[in-house]
This record gives sequence, structure tokens and C-alpha cells, in this order.
Amino acid sequence: YTKLNPQLPSECSNDDFNSFDYAPESDGTVYALLTNTTYGGMTAPESYDENFDYDAYNAAKNSEVYLVHYDKEFKIISSIHLDALTDFVNEDDNNFISTLCPLMVWDEKNLLISTSEKEMLLIDKETGAETGKIDTSAVDCDAMRIIPDRDGKLLCFFNTLETFEVCELDKENKKLTESFCIFEEEPRNGILTGAGEYRFFIGKTNGLYGYTDDGKLRLVMDWIESGINTNGSSVRLACEDGSFIVVENSQDGESSLSRFVRKKADEIREVQKISLGYLGDMGEITDEINDFNEKFTDYTISTQKIESDDQLKLDILAGNAPDIVMNYDYSFVQQIGDKGVFADLYELMENDAEVNRQTVLPNVLKACESSDGKLY
Repeated sequence: YTKLNPQLPSECSNDDFNSFDYAPESDGTVYALLTNTTYGGMTAPESYDENFDYDAYNAAKNSEVYLVHYDKEFKIISSIHLDALTDFVNEDDNNFISTLCPLMVWDEKNLLISTSEKEMLLIDKETGAETGKIDTSAVDCDAMRIIPDRDGKLLCFFNTLETFEVCELDKENKKLTESFCIFEEEPRNGILTGAGEYRFFIGKTNGLYGYTDDGKLRLVMDWIESGINTNGSSVRLACEDGSFIVVENSQDGESSLSRFVRKKADEIREVQKISLGYLGDMGEITDEINDFNEKFTDYTISTQKIESDDQLKLDILAGNAPDIVMNYDYSFVQQIGDKGVFADLYELMENDAEVNRQTVLPNVLKACESSDGKLY
């Protein structure tokens, strides 16, 4: 790769704090919303210093906003000082421009900019003048995120108190429409522009889902089966060939890019599948599952979400129960364990060098034993 350092307008300095939002054009040039922050020549110490005047430092803070047009080498084509946004970022309690709704191309003449979580306006690319505002009254939320879908329509993703919803941004009437897709859980590990048969993709607890033209969500990437660590990774790009680009962040702070490609059935080696059912959130256990799947190549653990204890009972009666159940309701475990549903873990621990009666505190084992002396 070649590192590209964006050229700064003459009014800015590398010693200042500069933040960017980018909006690529189809011709390869890039528009950037540049916020340049200065502190009157003062520099804060790296660690707390009781002799440094932090009040004076914060009082001297001033931000200037510029609309910069860059060529492919990130050299400046033009630069405009945005007076309206400069006034906004220096107002009390409004010292930021939301990056949830970043700068993006609206049409040939205008760019869309968010000045706060719910306020969006249009500005002329050439002059920086405001040319219109977006009516967001149809959405009851505190913050939103806007991305283009597969066809270039702008979609708005937002939280309510109970749900996570998606609506369209009606460009002709400059307003948000009513929601057309509602989720009962917060998205995880990616909201991204669609490709192929999907308008957009959104991550949920168990995997990445694609939204089809007939209004259905379809699982396209299972986190566990794909070996993706959901605690430090996110899907960033859906490619036209059906692959996905994933950013993976390790615990030591290193980041990497990976391409995930769907395999054909005849390319996948036969392995013994182990199903793990969970109630609520899997949490940190995804790390252990991925480690297991990588270490023991003849087996693979797959996960399935259990909505309730009653559903698990019905699955057991129907013969569809998972091999392993992760449930923190100890009384429920005892209740169905006494009916012979669960294996006695003591029998497994007898031949395990790492987890056995000697490696677990005896009072913990005793507390978890059933009345017949077994550990379900």
C-alpha cells in the first residue's frame, strides 16, 4: 500500500488537532470535512500536571471547519471555510460534528452534512453555502446513522427506546420516511452497503444478515462457523463477488484486514458438528469457541440462540435439542437435569487433565451437585 497524507489548507498546521470525514466522488477525487482545532498555542501535558492551567487551555479552544476537495493523491484542489459549521462547533455543548452521519455526496451539486445527531443540511460543493435541510421529524430518536444501500438510496439506521429501526431518506422531498425494517436487538459487528441480492447487511448476535428486496432478513455469514471473533472484529465491505472484507482487532492492539470467501459444499471437509444453544448473549465465549474450532479440526462448534426455557423444553421433546446448553438459571438446569436430559460432567472430568475435581474448588462443585451426587 501507499500511505496518503491529506494536504492541509494553509490556515491549518500539523501541530493542531485535525479530524476528517471523507466523501469519495465517482471520478476518484474526495471531498473532506476538515475540523481544525487549536488551543491558542498551548500544549497540554501527556499526563496530568497540577501546575498546568487546564481551565485556560479549554477556554482557548477554537475549531474551524473547512470543506476540502482532494485529488487522488490527496493534494488540495480547492478549500472553503464553512462559516455556519464553524459557528456551530464553537457553541456551548456543541463541540463536535457527528460522525454517525458523515459527509456524503447528495447529488452533482450538493453534499449532505450532519451538524448533530438529528440535524442534517445540504451545502453547495463549490461555495459551501447551505442549500437546504432534511426533515427528520418522522424519526423519534437521539442519534442516527446514514449509509447508501446497494442501489444508492440513503438509509437511516436509528435507535428508539425499545427497538433498532431502518427508514429511507426521501431525496426528492428532503425528509425521512417511516421505518420499513425493525430489529429487536442492537446491531453488532457491522452495518454496511449491500451487494448482489441484498440491499444492505446488518450484524446480529449470531451472524451477518442480508436484507432482500422482498423484505426478508437472511443469514449470510455465521460468526462462529466463519471463525470471526465478534469481540474485536467488524465487517466493513461487501464485495460484488460475494466475499466480505473484515477488520480484525487483536487484544494486543494490532489490526488486520481479511477477506472471507464462501466455500462450495464439495470444498468443505466432513467434520463432526457440535451445537451449542445459548440464552441471552454469548459474551466472551466466542473466543473459546473460535479457539476450539481452530485447534480441533475434526470438530466444529456451531451456535443457536434459544429464546426461552420453554422453547428449550419443546426442542428437547421434539429431539432438536443442542448438544451443549449455556444457561445461567441454575434452578432450571437442576430441574431438567434430574429428568436425565444432561450428562454427568463428573464422568467427563475423570479423563480431563485440565478441568477435573482437583482443579475446581470443592465447595463450588458441592454447591452445583444435584441430590444424587451428579454434576449436570
